[in-house]
Amino acid sequence: MRLKFSLLKRRPLLRSTILGIGVAMGICRVSPASASDKIDDKAKINDLPAEMQGSWIGVDDDSYTVSIQGSRIEVMGTSVVYDSWRLIREDGAMTVELHVNNPAEEDDFQRRNITGLVISPEGEFFVYNVKYSMALRRQD
Repeated sequence: MRLKFSLLKRRPLLRSTILGIGVAMGICRVSPASASDKIDDKAKINDLPAEMQGSWIGVDDDSYTVSIQGSRIEVMGTSVVYDSWRLIREDGAMTVELHVNNPAEEDDFQRRNITGLVISPEGEFFVYNVKYSMALRRQD
């Protein structure tokens, strides 16, 4: 198993948030790529994990909203347009990585949208991209 430290190097806010709660290895450790590790193009039609479903607001900024209904994700009222997602469960953390199929759009996608959702072993929920991370709590 190799460790993927580039995730934390490219996401300084994620690094400080995740390292602060002690789950960096759960998010950064990935299995070696294999044929069974390919992203399913039909993954978008499958619902995201039940633990992530519902309406969420920022822990420190309750004006930041995220809604997850089935496979549809809205951040601040705007739909996140993605082609597929991949679920990684490791060391008690659950991570969903969002992907686009067109490599030419990947950089813009990563800067414009959230690209990952994480539930830590302690049950804390985070969304992130290459520029920021946000801790969320369920909306009342």
